[in-house]
Amino acid sequence: MDVVTILRWAKFAAGGGVTIVAGAIAMVIYVNMDDTGRRRGGWSLGPLGLRGRPKRITFKHAIADISGFADAKAWAKSLQRSCRCTMTKQVPKAVRQYGMQIRSCEPRHLGLQHALVLIDHQLKSFGWHKVPLVMLVVFIRCLAAKCMHGVVDEIWIGDKMVAWAQVIVKGDTMRAMWFYQRDEASRQKMCLWHATLLLAVHRAISMPEVKWVDLGPSKTDELAAAKVKFGFENTREWRGMCDYSGEVVLPPT
Repeated sequence: MDVVTILRWAKFAAGGGVTIVAGAIAMVIYVNMDDTGRRRGGWSLGPLGLRGRPKRITFKHAIADISGFADAKAWAKSLQRSCRCTMTKQVPKAVRQYGMQIRSCEPRHLGLQHALVLIDHQLKSFGWHKVPLVMLVVFIRCLAAKCMHGVVDEIWIGDKMVAWAQVIVKGDTMRAMWFYQRDEASRQKMCLWHATLLLAVHRAISMPEVKWVDLGPSKTDELAAAKVKFGFENTREWRGMCDYSGEVVLPPT
């Protein structure tokens, strides 16, 4: 990192950066002071993409109707051959091979371990030359997730958290919000994203009121195509197809 870059970040930290951080902390305090969960539910509308008028929505969401399946195994068997093999063979194999444990917690309990996973995840995207940006992104995203409703699923290998994901249920839809994993998990192809997807589908099918699983928008065409392979449709009409008008429901852990 050169001197010019350092000076630019210092200027940012002295101005807008401080304002952003202070505002984020204030929001966390505001949300967590409400025991009814209404503030948490209201905050969740933003990350869900439900604020604003429908005509302003431009991002496609990957959605799938899971109402016709008896269980997650039946859903997995309906996929094309390679994806079916991933879900029914590779995911269970990875769980056994690495001794993975899946634990769940409320978003309010996000802490240092979750931040460390997110830092590693973002460093892979931004690189070490943008560490200040990475730290700011991690701070904002951790606080955003911490203020939401839903359930956080943690994947542990021994005493180390290697990934975490968050899901929220509103109306007849389960939305998979975030997924972050350590670089080592990605390099070793531990199938962690697939494991969290299988868990989300399992949860959704176990809830009679849930019809849709929404994986949200995709950052790249490659990711969008991967979601299609696993039975999801990328569409801008997701808001009309998924009924997000109902209450926020706590998914089973």
